[in-house]
Amino acid sequence: MEFVMFALKELKGVVVSVLPLVLILLFLKLVVFRSPLESNKQFIFGLIFTIIGLFLFLQGAQMSLIPLADSAGSELVRLNRPLIIVIAFVIGFAATLVEPALTSVAHEAENIAVGAVTAKGIMLLTAFGFACGMTVGIIKIIYNINFLYILVPALILLAVLGIFCNQTFAAIAFDCAGATTGPVNIPVNMAIALGLARTVEGVDPLTAGFGIIGLTVLGVAASIMTIGIFRGM
Repeated sequence: MEFVMFALKELKGVVVSVLPLVLILLFLKLVVFRSPLESNKQFIFGLIFTIIGLFLFLQGAQMSLIPLADSAGSELVRLNRPLIIVIAFVIGFAATLVEPALTSVAHEAENIAVGAVTAKGIMLLTAFGFACGMTVGIIKIIYNINFLYILVPALILLAVLGIFCNQTFAAIAFDCAGATTGPVNIPVNMAIALGLARTVEGVDPLTAGFGIIGLTVLGVAASIMTIGIFRGM
């Protein structure tokens, strides 16, 4: 009974999160634009699947992915620092490729880029940039580097790249960067970073463990804009 009450409470939270967006979109379509739904049955079943799927994913992540990543992050301190850095890069690269939102953005970007880069190429570039940002974040933790010493140069680099990169490719870069902050990367990489920060001697997890997702976003944007410059977009 306790589990059932817990599940209903969590399911209610998902419904409350999804419902406002659904109501706004329905209001726009049905009231403002006076346009009927293509299929009422498809909409209802799709909404039910969305709520149940989101509920199951969030619970699954809380039960498996996040504890596993947190535990792995805590155990990383037992390895030597170069190996920790390599592992962080591999995890960041692999986790990015399974982000569902990135696939959609990459295919749309391929159409806009008009042959300059493929969807697969965009996904690989995004994964590489994310992995680089993840690696820098892990280096920040294990060497206890002040966040500003990394953030300020990274922002300056992006500003310079933005000057020379075509606006279209710059926009694609930031959209791809945003697409990486999804339901796979955030829980996994944050848990790894916080787990590692809690076990590194002399490191405060509240200051060192956070900020890593921001660095991965900057890494993605820099990676794609750099290619955009060389491709002449």
